Amino acid sequence: MTACTDCAAGKYQGAERQNQCISCNTGEISIAAASSCTKCNAGKVEKDKIVCESCTYGKYSNVDGANSCLNCPAGKHNPDFDTKVKHNDASDCIACDAGTYQSEQGQNDCDECQAGTSSSSNAVACVVCQSGKYSQAQSSSCTNCPGGKFIQDDKSDPTMHANLAACDDCAAGTYSFAGFASCEICGAGTYSEQGKASCEQCEAGMYQDGTGQGSCVVCPAGSDSTPGQSACQKCNPGEYKPSGQKLCNDCQAGTFASGSYQKHVQVCVPGSNIETFVSISVEECKVKCEADSNCLAFEYGVTYSVCDSCSLVPGDCSLQSSIAGYGTDECDGYANNMDLYVKSSSIGDVGANVCESCSAGTYSQPRSDKCSECDKGTQSGPNAASCTDCEEGKYSDSKASVRCTSCEAGKVSGSTGATACGDCSEGSYASTSGLSSCAACLSGTFTNAEVGFSSCSSCPVGKFNSVPSSSSCDDCSLGTFINTVGSTTCDACASGKYTSFSAGFETCSVCEAGKHAVSCGSSKFAANCEICFSVHALCGDNCEIDTNGKCGDKSGRVIASDSCMSCVSGRYSAAGSTECQTCSFGQVPNAAQTTCEECLIGTYSEGDGASQCLNCAKGTEGEINSAGQAICSDCPTGKRGVTNLEGLETCDDCAKGEFQDQVGQTQCRSCGQGTYSDSVGQTSCSLCPVGKYTDATGSEVCTNCPAGESTRGAGGASCFECGVGKFSSDPGDLCEFCPAGKYQNSHDGDEVVNNVCFNCAEGKFAGSQGSQLCADCQVGKQANADKTSCEICPAGFIADPSTGECIECAAGKYSKDGNVCDDCTAGKSSSKRAGSCTNCELGKYSSGAAATQCTLCEVGKYSNFAGFSTCTTCQLGYYQDEEGQSECKLCAAGEFSEFAGLATCEVCPVGSVSFSEGSTFCYKCTPGHFAATPGLTGCSACSPGKFSGSEASECVPCAAGTFSPNYGSSFCNDCSAGSASEMSEGSESCVECVPGKFASTSRSGSCQDCDAGKYSSVGTKNCDNCAAGRYASDAGTAAPTDGSTACSACNAGTKSSAGASVCLACVNGKYSSLEASTMCVDCQTGKYSTSTLPDSLKNCEDCTAGKAASFSGLSSCETCIAGKYSAAAAATCTSCTPGKYTSSTEQGACVPCEAGKKADSSGLTSCAPCGAGTYSHSESTRCFDCAAGYFSGPAQADECDNCGMGKYGGPAQPDECDPCASGYFSGSENSPFCTACPAGSVPSSDKGSCESCSTGSVALSASSTCSACVAGKYSSADKSQCILCPTGKSSGATASSCTDCAAGTFAGATGTEDSCDNCESGKFSSSAGSTYCNDCASGKHAASPGSSACARCVAGKKSVADGEGLYTTCDPCPGGEFSKDAASACSACAAGKKTELKDGLATDCADCEAGKYSSSSGYSSCSDCSVGTFSLGGATSCAACASGTFSNAVGRSTPCPSCEAGTRSISSSGSTECVDCSEGTFSDGGVSACENCPAGKASSTTKATSSDCSNCAAGKKSDSGSSTCEACEAGKYTENLGSNLCSSCPKGTYSVSASTSCSDCDAGKYAASPRSEECTDCPEGKYQPDQGSFSCDACTSGNAGVGSSTCAGCEVGEYVGGSNSCLNCAAGKYQPNDNNYGVDTSCYNCNPGQFSSEGSASCESSCSPGTYQHSSTKTCEPCPAGEFTSSSGETECETCAAGKVSSEGSNECSSCIGGKFSSSGAATCTDCPVGKWSASNEPSTSEPCDKCAAGTYANVDMQPVAACKSCDPGYAAANQGSTDCDICSAGTYSEIHRRQFWLPRLLCRLVLSVACFDFMHILREWQVL
Repeated sequence: MTACTDCAAGKYQGAERQNQCISCNTGEISIAAASSCTKCNAGKVEKDKIVCESCTYGKYSNVDGANSCLNCPAGKHNPDFDTKVKHNDASDCIACDAGTYQSEQGQNDCDECQAGTSSSSNAVACVVCQSGKYSQAQSSSCTNCPGGKFIQDDKSDPTMHANLAACDDCAAGTYSFAGFASCEICGAGTYSEQGKASCEQCEAGMYQDGTGQGSCVVCPAGSDSTPGQSACQKCNPGEYKPSGQKLCNDCQAGTFASGSYQKHVQVCVPGSNIETFVSISVEECKVKCEADSNCLAFEYGVTYSVCDSCSLVPGDCSLQSSIAGYGTDECDGYANNMDLYVKSSSIGDVGANVCESCSAGTYSQPRSDKCSECDKGTQSGPNAASCTDCEEGKYSDSKASVRCTSCEAGKVSGSTGATACGDCSEGSYASTSGLSSCAACLSGTFTNAEVGFSSCSSCPVGKFNSVPSSSSCDDCSLGTFINTVGSTTCDACASGKYTSFSAGFETCSVCEAGKHAVSCGSSKFAANCEICFSVHALCGDNCEIDTNGKCGDKSGRVIASDSCMSCVSGRYSAAGSTECQTCSFGQVPNAAQTTCEECLIGTYSEGDGASQCLNCAKGTEGEINSAGQAICSDCPTGKRGVTNLEGLETCDDCAKGEFQDQVGQTQCRSCGQGTYSDSVGQTSCSLCPVGKYTDATGSEVCTNCPAGESTRGAGGASCFECGVGKFSSDPGDLCEFCPAGKYQNSHDGDEVVNNVCFNCAEGKFAGSQGSQLCADCQVGKQANADKTSCEICPAGFIADPSTGECIECAAGKYSKDGNVCDDCTAGKSSSKRAGSCTNCELGKYSSGAAATQCTLCEVGKYSNFAGFSTCTTCQLGYYQDEEGQSECKLCAAGEFSEFAGLATCEVCPVGSVSFSEGSTFCYKCTPGHFAATPGLTGCSACSPGKFSGSEASECVPCAAGTFSPNYGSSFCNDCSAGSASEMSEGSESCVECVPGKFASTSRSGSCQDCDAGKYSSVGTKNCDNCAAGRYASDAGTAAPTDGSTACSACNAGTKSSAGASVCLACVNGKYSSLEASTMCVDCQTGKYSTSTLPDSLKNCEDCTAGKAASFSGLSSCETCIAGKYSAAAAATCTSCTPGKYTSSTEQGACVPCEAGKKADSSGLTSCAPCGAGTYSHSESTRCFDCAAGYFSGPAQADECDNCGMGKYGGPAQPDECDPCASGYFSGSENSPFCTACPAGSVPSSDKGSCESCSTGSVALSASSTCSACVAGKYSSADKSQCILCPTGKSSGATASSCTDCAAGTFAGATGTEDSCDNCESGKFSSSAGSTYCNDCASGKHAASPGSSACARCVAGKKSVADGEGLYTTCDPCPGGEFSKDAASACSACAAGKKTELKDGLATDCADCEAGKYSSSSGYSSCSDCSVGTFSLGGATSCAACASGTFSNAVGRSTPCPSCEAGTRSISSSGSTECVDCSEGTFSDGGVSACENCPAGKASSTTKATSSDCSNCAAGKKSDSGSSTCEACEAGKYTENLGSNLCSSCPKGTYSVSASTSCSDCDAGKYAASPRSEECTDCPEGKYQPDQGSFSCDACTSGNAGVGSSTCAGCEVGEYVGGSNSCLNCAAGKYQPNDNNYGVDTSCYNCNPGQFSSEGSASCESSCSPGTYQHSSTKTCEPCPAGEFTSSSGETECETCAAGKVSSEGSNECSSCIGGKFSSSGAATCTDCPVGKWSASNEPSTSEPCDKCAAGTYANVDMQPVAACKSCDPGYAAANQGSTDCDICSAGTYSEIHRRQFWLPRLLCRLVLSVACFDFMHILREWQVL
């Protein structure tokens, strides 16, 4: 031992001269070379006695020197403040905030209290809210439900208290204060809506007579109320209130209300002529009504004023609906017996619900008692104050018009107030109703009386007019025509055409063949045709020379022929034909061209007019269609076209292995690779199923893949080995994932074994399907029986880390997963071997960790959940006086507790109560309730007649004039008007005023008498006026109780108004015949009176004849003037009606006019004579025109004469009749007009009849002659017109019908002459009679004119349109495009596809092969994928190789392979190669970037894997990504493996490069600063006797040379030089003297033959061992490291053998110690590689170090390794050279080979030395074999 060894970290030594260090106590730590240990501070615990580590979250330590952290108790937590290091130096735990809790120990956070619960701070559980309260999540306390809400549940279910939404609304009609558990009921006169905190009074106009109501009821019609009432009062007289409104309103001007109405059931309300107050039937009332012709409503009807505004007709007793009179009931009755019958029961006296309005058509002024009818020419709406004149364009011809009527179309009114409308004049019109003026007709139109004036009629075809406002239209002149209606002029006929009167002017007729017409411009028009010039001469304007030199018209028709011509090819004709015909489709002419023949099956014709039948094309076959025509059809899919023995085409099925998916094909296609067809006639091939393949084309079946192989999907062309983790057991099977517990790595040696999966070995498992390898179970676990998972030690046990056995957990601890025994958290306890901790029972708790039993809760607390770490204080409203309880007791009803933890509850004081158990406060009694004594459970309701406010202990009596009718009143109601209270106080109700008294205001104490002229019934707030016609002379008049009318009736001859105290007499001209008259009635019109006080209608006298009384109430009659008359009792003098007259005054009747005279207006005094053409009879009001067909000559005629045959006469015809015009006839003697001969006929010579036109000629109506039809027309059946041949037909001259155009031709216009036009190329017409040719549809074409059908474009072609857009040809598809049969366009092959050719045409698209792509549509071929990409078929682009994969070839058809370990792809995507990882980096394969070796490791090779990054040796360091480890620079060091930095040497020490530690400076040297590379010699005059110094001391005596450890003279070999310093003698000199300070100032020269080195004390004769004599300097030089000399005088050094080393100047070589080796000439020994060892003093050269034997290992942490270490029990190393031991798998074991120790044990027995045990200990550690 050359020096003392530092105590290791975790140990200390406080005394000197000790041979061992002392371990620090638990909870203490120390650094290396410590003289004492330091306790860990609170919040930390020691680890391995080297460092203090912070407690992890959920734990704490509260004392210094703790050796373990405690679990935070329940109710507390230790949060993870620093998520990076997972600790926070916790010396204590934090209490859970209020609103949170923690029921378990050792937690890092607290859980939120759920909604419906709350907690205070430090809570271990949350408490459910009590009734009437709620909480949100994380609440510290529960909140009262707001007023109007409640919760009944009491601390039982948190969800019933969760959030405000848990508070239920009080139902309508109830209320609650905040925190109520239930709701109270509202009293009468009040209400509440849902969710209200109090009851509201009913507002004015509403009432509520029940309790617990959600709304108030609007008072019925005719009544209202003050606020807070339980009943309503009727409206006062002059007021009304309709149903639905709340308050009574005053009636407006023009309306009224009498104030009181009676409702009845089937009651006839009688008048004075019916027995008083007798109920009779409806029919009886009707009989009584009908018995009196002057029955009026006020006599037999109801006298209620609501009916006063009814408009009644005397004597009309028909059943009607009267006004809705009163209340809300509909009143039905007879018009003259109003309100005879109502539907509801009698409910007594009610107020008015409406003031009646005037009906539409009537009006009234303010305060009117009836409504007046509007005059003629006026109108009014409902409730009108006046009538308005009808506006212009409207009229009314009767009184009481609701609205004016718009003048009908054709009539107008030009002023306001019109009573009728007038016709428009001729040539004008009124197109709509309601016009005030007529508009002029435009030119080309007309109006007259015959057509009417509502619209202008257009001039018909052939007629015109050129001026506006016309009443008729004119014919066109000769040579002109017009073929449209509404024309203002006529057009000239073109050359070659003419018009005539016989043909009409609708169109121009074509000149017949051989004639022409010349148009002479606007001055002359052609009315006839001239003969064409002779043959071969020039033709006229409409004549031309045909191809045969004949003169004909422009239709091409030959006028004359002198020979027959042959039909052209494709046409035929029968004998005597004038033209050749075409054969229709499916036919051709026979050889002689005399008829048509059908084409045979297998052939076809190309359309109408074909000259021959053609064979069907290849790919088609012949058939006969439904029309019996031979056609060719494309071969269907699944077939191909072949030629039969007759040379005709037919279709055969495709063979097996083939298919055809297009029609019209001549070949079938072979099935491609991966597909097959196993039957004939297939339209597609089927994909080979997964597991089957075919690599050939045209396959009929697919082949099974061998076992262990399958395809990558359906349609496989080859098989592939099942990948790792997969297998297929039988041929043709799919590759399936290996099940859990098995693996498959594709190969077992060189043999492919993909057809089976292997069981995992013992100790290994595979937890999922498709495993490539099995994994080792972790320590403490073992594989289960089926090797699918590892099982942990059973609950209550953990795995011993040294043995792997399961050991039991102690009491107070538990293990649920077999990994660790954890302390039971607070609130739990356990016995030993516990798999879980048991929650403390209800009423118990445990506050600390690792509890073995639980403690009873104290008095005043409880625990209601298992597992409490503390007991909960009883909440408000609860108490508990016993220990160990699981719940607190509720305070009894009538009691409360306002503090937590009480043992008793307080009693509620007077005026307050607690309704239920568990109250936390007492509820104040609500208004209307009281609590007279303490401790009550409910408030009592105040009795009727009393009330109370809030928190009352007694109730107060109601004051006078007020009352409370119900229990629980919070106020007293005022007595309503019409009633008073009967007591001075405490009234329960108010008494209605008796009849004759009233109370006009509310809160009355007594009732007052009614004034004279008024009366009252029971409970009246105001006295009613005596009804009009009655009176009351005394005050206090009471309404009768027997239903009779109040007040005395006025006598006949008198009247009174409402509220009268006396009656008034009627004046002259008036009377009243009944008692109780409200008015004196005027004598009716036609009567007069001079009596005073008349009491009957008989007092009014009738006016005599010739006199009248036009107003009522007159005292005399007026005389009628001449022209008027009157009968007796007339109200007015009436004008003589038209047809009568009077010539003097005061006439009682008018005289009739004699025959031949008229009186055309009223009030005439004479009659006027009739004029010529008219006549009249006796008493005529006008002279009548002679009827049409009659006439009259002299004036004053009384009849008219006949016109006679052949003549006609219009109305009012004077003197004689007119003859019929040309084209017209008349067939009777009194014809009013001549009739036009109908079309197809003309008049006879005497115009007495019409004669029919001859065959082939026509005549228009009113024609005088018949005309022949021209070519292009035919005559109609009635010979009325020549009709143009319709489109699709043609005709010659004088034709009676038109001929259909043949197929392939058409006639697009009407009037086609002779023949039809051929369809042009690209068009066709398929049937006869075509009016046009159809364009060939896209996909078809017609190459030549006259086609009857279009041919289909074959697949691979498309139809092409010419310049006019017609399809005349089909062209092949361009490159990259394809088409099916009959395509209109070629389609571009989609991206990922290419075109597929058939017979050179692109008929389909096919997927790009794997390894190829097409990026967009329209490709005819696919491109190879470039390097760095791949595709799987049908690709639109090649996928870039993924990160870590590559492809170096074009056209790759499979995914890119992964880069191998040690390499990377050159980019993150699309790599074409993998490159080696550079030095200092590594990869384990399949990456695009190599990772840097971690700091502290290095890799000097390229293509390194993670295992190639080796730890830097001690004395070296590396940064991340280093290829080599750098030696620590001089002045720094590192003692550990794998360091990424070097530590600085402290002052007084130094280090050289690559040092593993720092060395103390020698005595005489110092290092003044840290990181010193070497120590500095003490300067001259200073010295340092100690090692490890950072300064030198000055010499106080003597002298010190440089680097002196003492103050003394120079040593031998030195001399005293300048500055008294000691200097070495130079080589070849010497100094033998010691301590020669100040004496020897030089050195002595060696004698010849001797030599010395520098600083020698003597000269030597030869070099010493370890040196050699230098050949040139002759000095002795030290041997370099790795060499030596063992004897003196050597001239060269020897090299050290392998296994030995030497330092510089060595005289021998030293053997390497165990665990190291060296090569020849080495200066130092090198550690054996891992997995190898070497014994000491056993050099090795050829094989440096030996491999560790099987069962042993050596790793880098053990270097240098002198012996390999045996594997621990349960571990094994099967191979030599192991660097670690493997865990024994489940079902295997290992133990120490005890036989290895037989020799040491024997020696121990012999020697019995303590050293043997040490030796045994060494052997146990290193297990030397």
